[in-house]
Amino acid sequence: MPFLQGLHFHYGAKSGSEILNFNPDGRASGCYCINKHFPELAEITPQGVIVTPFNKLGEICRSLKDKLRLLRLFKKGNILLRYSLLYCLKDSIPQIAQIGREYPLIDRNLFHLSDDEYAQAEAFINDAKIPFQHSFLQLAFDSFELSYETYNQGLAFLSLMISMEVLFGWGSELQYRISRNAAVLLGKDEDESQKIFEDMKKLYKKRSGIAHGGQDGKQKDSEDFLRLRDYVRESIKAIYRLDLCRDELLNVLNRSGFGQGPLSK
Repeated sequence: MPFLQGLHFHYGAKSGSEILNFNPDGRASGCYCINKHFPELAEITPQGVIVTPFNKLGEICRSLKDKLRLLRLFKKGNILLRYSLLYCLKDSIPQIAQIGREYPLIDRNLFHLSDDEYAQAEAFINDAKIPFQHSFLQLAFDSFELSYETYNQGLAFLSLMISMEVLFGWGSELQYRISRNAAVLLGKDEDESQKIFEDMKKLYKKRSGIAHGGQDGKQKDSEDFLRLRDYVRESIKAIYRLDLCRDELLNVLNRSGFGQGPLSK
């Protein structure tokens, strides 16, 4: 407890650092996780300072970060590990040795789980393992994550459409193929598939405007952006459940009609 109180004093809002945030009643605002990890990754400099090499910081926090990435795939909203405070023991007393920070919090759509979603979310992050076994699915997931990491919404939109191209596109007529395959996979019935098909064609047309016409995907188009992200998210989860390679997936979708996809039966 003295260590936690020290963190609050040195890194809380009153300190001016605001790395740790607390509500007016003194409760932590957000989630905090304390672990004992990997002493072999720490190094001592010639000056006697304990440091962790930058390329090893990710290794220390990877397990927790991967769970957060999967939660972001489970449901819309942004969740990430903003700061990592690495501590060491000096005369048996823990003290901060190094601070790591994630990329800036660009997407401020809050992540929230309702009471009946906790068990589902836990089951999802325990079942799904990243990197994914199928390389095309992992590439689509990487592009999905890039949409959270850029200030330019036009580029974020393009990264999401790249995910859809990786999952569903092949040969010519990409707009038609991506739109149809997504509609077959995600549509629960014929009407919903038709709606997704028409919507995806409009979104792909916007993609072409950004990539070839210089449109910038301004904030006023955020509804299109978030809708495309939802399509990508649900597509990745659906394909993960099917556990098919890309050629097998496309063959199944090509043989299926609207409302008759592999997950609608």
